[in-house]
Amino acid sequence: MKKTLRLFALMMCLALVVTAMAACSNGSPSSTPSGDSSNSSESSQGGSSTASTEPLKFAHICPYTGDFSQYGTLQKNALLIAIEEFNEAGGVNGRMVEFEYYDDKNVATETVSIANKLIGQEDLLAVIGPFSSTCALAVAQIFAKAEIPHICITSSHSEFAKSSEWNFTGSTLQVYNQKVYAQFVYENLGIDKAAMIYGGDDVGVEVNGAFTESFEALGGKIVYSQQFVKGTTKDFKPLITAAVNAGAELINMSASYNEAGLLVTQARDLDIMIPIMGTNQTANDDFLAIVGEKGEMGDGYYAISNFGNDIDTEASKAFKEKYARYPEGLENHAVCTYDMVTLVFDGLKANADKLDDVKATRVAIRDYLTDREAEGLYGTFRMTKDGNILKPMFVLTIKDGQFVTDTIMPFSYDEEA
Repeated sequence: MKKTLRLFALMMCLALVVTAMAACSNGSPSSTPSGDSSNSSESSQGGSSTASTEPLKFAHICPYTGDFSQYGTLQKNALLIAIEEFNEAGGVNGRMVEFEYYDDKNVATETVSIANKLIGQEDLLAVIGPFSSTCALAVAQIFAKAEIPHICITSSHSEFAKSSEWNFTGSTLQVYNQKVYAQFVYENLGIDKAAMIYGGDDVGVEVNGAFTESFEALGGKIVYSQQFVKGTTKDFKPLITAAVNAGAELINMSASYNEAGLLVTQARDLDIMIPIMGTNQTANDDFLAIVGEKGEMGDGYYAISNFGNDIDTEASKAFKEKYARYPEGLENHAVCTYDMVTLVFDGLKANADKLDDVKATRVAIRDYLTDREAEGLYGTFRMTKDGNILKPMFVLTIKDGQFVTDTIMPFSYDEEA
C-alpha cells in the first residue's frame, strides 16, 4: 500500500512539472504584475532577463490635500506632461517612467513617514518633492543615507541642497532671491527705507535675514521688522500701521499667498498705498482672486518668480499649449517642476547603459544634476556644484488683474558659492 501511495505521489509531481513546462512554452503571463517590487528588486542586481521592459520608478511627495494642496496639483500637472513626452518618445531602451504619488499634507511628520517607506523600495530611482523647505529638511538625511537622489522643486532654504550630495533644489535660493529683490527695491524703485513682515518658519526667518543684509549693504535701512505666526495670524493691520509709522516706504513679506492677500487688502483698506512685495508663492491666480475681490487692491504689489507668463520662448509656447488642459493657471511651481524633471529624464537618456543597475542609475542621476548648464522653458539655467539652481529672475507686478513682467534680472555665475 505504501509503495502504491509513493508511486501515485511521484506521478502527480511529474504531471505538475509537465503542466508548468507547457504553460511556459505557450507564453502564459506571469501572475506578478509588471513593475512589481519583487521583479524590480531582482533587476536592480542586474540578474533579471526582464529588466529591459520594467518601468523606471520614481516617487512624488507633495500636499494633495489640505491648505497647500494647490501646489501638489501644480507640480503634478507639470509632471504628467513631462512623463507623457518621455514615454510617447519611446522612453529609454524601451523602458517607460512610472511615478507613484504620496500626499504628505505639507506636514513634516507625514513626510518622514513616507520617506521611511520609500527607502525600502529597491527599484526606486529618485524622489521628487516634498513642497516646503521645512518638510524637505526633515527628510534630507533619510534619502541621503539611502543614497537616493532627492529633488525638492521648491525648497529655497540654503541648508537643504548643501546638506548632502544627494539633495537638489529646483527653485532659486531665498538668499539669492532676496539679494535680487534688494537690488530692485534700492536701484529700480529708488527706495531706501523698508519694513520686513515675515512668517516664523525656516524660510521666513531666512528671507528676513537675507533681505536685510543685502538691502543694508546697498545703503538702505530696515526701519521695522516683525515676525508673525504662520497659519494663525489673520489681522495684519497692527503690523502694517507700525511699519508705516516707522517710516517704511515699502513692505517686504514672506508669507503664503492667502496671508499675503490678507496683508495687501488690509493695507489698502487703511489707505496705505506703499509698494508691497512677496515671494514666488504669491505669484498665482489664488492670490489674484483675493486681491481682485476689491478691484485695484493689487496695485503696487511685486512678486519674484522664475518666469513671466507674458514672456514666451518656443519651448514655453509648446508647454503652455499642453498645460492648457488643466484648470489651474500656469505659475512658477509648474515651470520649475517641468524644467527639473525633464533634466532628470535627460540624465536617464545619457546613462542608458546603466539602467539595469538601480544603484548605478541613482549615482548617474546624482552626477548628471551636479555642475551642469541646461535649457529650460524660459532660457538657460545652471545647476551648481552644491545642488542649487541659478535662473533668470522675473520681478512681476499686477496690471489689469494679472501678473506681468516688470523687470528681468539675469543670474550671475558669482552666486555659485
